[in-house]
Amino acid sequence: MDIFELSKKTPQEIFNLYNTSFNGLETNEVLKRIKIYGKNILEERKIDLLKIISQNVTNFFMLLLLAAFIFSLILNGLNFESLAILFFFILSTFIAVLQDWKSEKFIESLIKKFKTYTWVKRGSWQKELSENIVPGDYVRFKEGDIISADIFITKSDEAFVNESTFTGEAEPVLKEPSLKQERFPTNIALQGSYVVSGYLEGVVLFTGKNTYLGKISTQAQLAEKESAYKKIMEKIAKNVGYFSLILISLTFILNLIFLKHPLKEMIIFSIVLFVAVVPEFLPLITTLSLTISSLKISKKGIIPKRISAIEDLGAIKFLCTDKTGTLTENKLKLIEIFSDDKEKFIKFFLAPAILKEEFDSYETAFIQKYGILKIEGKIEKEFPFNPYKRKKEYLLSLSGKKIKVTKGAPEEIFKEFENSEKIENLKKIFEEKEKLGLRCLGLMIEEDKKELLGIAIFEDPLKKDAKKIIKLAKNLNLEIKILTGDSPGVSKKVALELGIIKNENEIITSDELKRLSDEELDKVVQKVNVFARLYPEDKARIINSLKKYGFVGFLGEGINDLLAIKSANVSIVVDSAPEVTRQESDLLLKKRSLKPIIVAIKEGRKDIENIEKYIRHTLVGNFGNLIAFTFISIFSKTLPLTPLQIIATNIITDFPMIGVINDKVSKEVLRNPPRFDYFSNLILFLILGVILSLALIYAFYQYQGNLAQTVVFLLSSVVGVLILLSIRTKNLFFKERASGFVIFLILLCVFISFLLTQLGEKFNFSKITLKEAIYVLGLSIITLFVLDFAKFIFFRALKKLGGRRDSNP
Repeated sequence: MDIFELSKKTPQEIFNLYNTSFNGLETNEVLKRIKIYGKNILEERKIDLLKIISQNVTNFFMLLLLAAFIFSLILNGLNFESLAILFFFILSTFIAVLQDWKSEKFIESLIKKFKTYTWVKRGSWQKELSENIVPGDYVRFKEGDIISADIFITKSDEAFVNESTFTGEAEPVLKEPSLKQERFPTNIALQGSYVVSGYLEGVVLFTGKNTYLGKISTQAQLAEKESAYKKIMEKIAKNVGYFSLILISLTFILNLIFLKHPLKEMIIFSIVLFVAVVPEFLPLITTLSLTISSLKISKKGIIPKRISAIEDLGAIKFLCTDKTGTLTENKLKLIEIFSDDKEKFIKFFLAPAILKEEFDSYETAFIQKYGILKIEGKIEKEFPFNPYKRKKEYLLSLSGKKIKVTKGAPEEIFKEFENSEKIENLKKIFEEKEKLGLRCLGLMIEEDKKELLGIAIFEDPLKKDAKKIIKLAKNLNLEIKILTGDSPGVSKKVALELGIIKNENEIITSDELKRLSDEELDKVVQKVNVFARLYPEDKARIINSLKKYGFVGFLGEGINDLLAIKSANVSIVVDSAPEVTRQESDLLLKKRSLKPIIVAIKEGRKDIENIEKYIRHTLVGNFGNLIAFTFISIFSKTLPLTPLQIIATNIITDFPMIGVINDKVSKEVLRNPPRFDYFSNLILFLILGVILSLALIYAFYQYQGNLAQTVVFLLSSVVGVLILLSIRTKNLFFKERASGFVIFLILLCVFISFLLTQLGEKFNFSKITLKEAIYVLGLSIITLFVLDFAKFIFFRALKKLGGRRDSNP
């Protein structure tokens, strides 16, 4: 039977069918059923090595390299050149596969950290790993919980469930024991949906692959949201590929027209040149760099759910957060109670928490001052906090009486009563205390009629390191935006003390926000740093507006933050947040504090800068080679380099990039969120590429035949690795030293370049004399200084012009 057939049965029929009851299953029975039905997982994530190999072998650049080998084999037979191309293909594939396998292992280790739990009744209620739930278990779910199996509902209390995973509709559906045949039966809750509000209990019908979700889904694992910054990098790589393809195709066609070189030689030369020009190792360098950073930040209390989130973290310009628990201690101190009957106020304020045996920060503050009261009774009904009414309600049964207790924002509580002297006095007290930045909470009860018991005043002190955290953020030019449902007065006090705002007028409330059009909001959103009394949709609207000016990070917690979490470029939630918000987030924060987030943003900026070093280094060298090789192949009877020599110089110039992953990054670079300036960088690449190509062309025409190729190979390789010293900084290279490891790799590659030329005929090299070696080294150093000076002048001119900025993706 499926869920539709089972939905027509009565609760007792379900209990009989699954041999269970309201008390659930015994432990021995659970173990038996786990053996029969298996774990409650859709599909266990397995690392498929063959799939990884297949993905890398069929990579576009690898296929080009394979094509070069096949053409070389067909045209020239199995010689040293074809074997060398094959070796490079195998080596590149091996390195890529090894890194992808390591990355998959790392992601696997992250997934194991994201455990979900379900409340299950096995004699008594207990929290159990969701993967250990079996058919016949009796379970319960509350607001924010993700339904962990297909459930037949036996009890509910205004349970609204979001089924958008299956229906595509964002509007939640009321779930209850009585059957109403909507798209899905109202007495069935499906695995993968989540409780928006209310509460439900029921019997587990299906688990794992047997659930409705399991039948339409092949895998249940962490969703990999593509990095917005990665899109920019891929766009660059793609455009470079198009440019290179056009230029190489033109070279090939011109050679066909003028018959400068044999056709078979030009085919292999063109394919290999294209492979060498495009930054094919960008995915490898990026993955390796981000994996290392993911490990670093996980040790500081931030667990990434996708490693690509590190890139977006580094690109963040605006960090939106509530102040409670991040800038303040969230350890409230009860200052004063304003009530005609304090004892009654204390009793009804604490009654719901005592009966539930769950205490929030407000109730904890009461207990610290007055101790725990002895209260007998039960909670008949609990109404979750309503962000629009700003209050939470309970229906209590005390001494045989039904009493409704309401806690909430004083201004909302006051609306329940007609104006009176008592109300006016409390309003004045509230306004005075609120202006002082103190938190206020109103309390009312309703038995036969509504009764306003008064208001309680609390203080939430700043964290001891809050000012240091804000200073750290300012050092990174990271703009902190407070987005809170709290009152303007409390928000204002915190922001003024921390220097987030300079005067009391720099704050916008939800009411003021609603009066602004989208265009008007876009004009003020950068200038205003505090938004108070916000509703969930307000936060999402502010974030969407900010995204027009830079990457936005959002630190959230409650289910009311879901819209904002989905809107932000990077979403971070605390580990104690409801399950559904944790699932939607990009990173989990172990301890509620901004400090580890800011440290992680700094780490992300380092990553992006070092990845961009690879982009700049590769494209400057490749543009220079491409321009020079195109010119020489058209106007000379000798090719500038053989295909084998192109592959060799490509390996040599890429090798030092391993060290760039952990290279030093200047404080100046870290002061601003990175934004790859597409236009100005393209101009820079062309300028430096032309300078490098002139040096290569000049060197080529100083010699003849194989010796000319040998000199060009050496110059291309030596300058190709030395230029890393220059391109890694906007300053003159000798003013910002590279890390010792990078310098070691550069010197090693220079040595290998000269060593390879001694292999002579194998690589079609001519052995060079000491005089020629000194010539190459001298010309390489001169070229480095010319390139470095041109780069320095370019960036100075760009700075004077105010620079150009790319728009966000």
